[in-house]
Amino acid sequence: MGIRGASRGIRQQAVILLLGLWCLVLSVPAAAADEAADSGAFVIAPYLVAVTGDSATVAFHLSEPLVAAVQVQVGDELRRFVSSEVGQVHFVRVTGLEPGQVYPYAVDCGDGVVRTPPGDSSYQIRTANRPGESFTFTAYGDPRPGDNQTHHHHRRVVEQMVLV
Repeated sequence: MGIRGASRGIRQQAVILLLGLWCLVLSVPAAAADEAADSGAFVIAPYLVAVTGDSATVAFHLSEPLVAAVQVQVGDELRRFVSSEVGQVHFVRVTGLEPGQVYPYAVDCGDGVVRTPPGDSSYQIRTANRPGESFTFTAYGDPRPGDNQTHHHHRRVVEQMVLV
């Protein structure tokens, strides 16, 4: 194997690594995001940001200003976290979670006017592990070079990541 072959192998490993992190970060399969976005109510379907060992923020954008809440199943208890005000863009902080756990969640806006599909297990928070515990991740860069139909290419990348 020459330099060219080694370079290709490294690129393939890098792509696999990047795709895996993207899947971890999104926490919502592409199909579920499409279903929520296609409803006309979510401009941007729910996704997670700032995930730690004991908290996460559920973010989403709506087509109209509404009050919003996130319901999280913690053991036998259903906890409700409410957005601070009526709006189209929401960042709902969920707290009181345990490290290294998976928590199903649902988004409910306008008292049921807009919501994630009932019982959809793809909406879940996976908290970070405890310090010192091992983990794996992938990094994926999204340069957004302009409005030239690049979203189709990004969708294809995400679809391939789901297969990994």
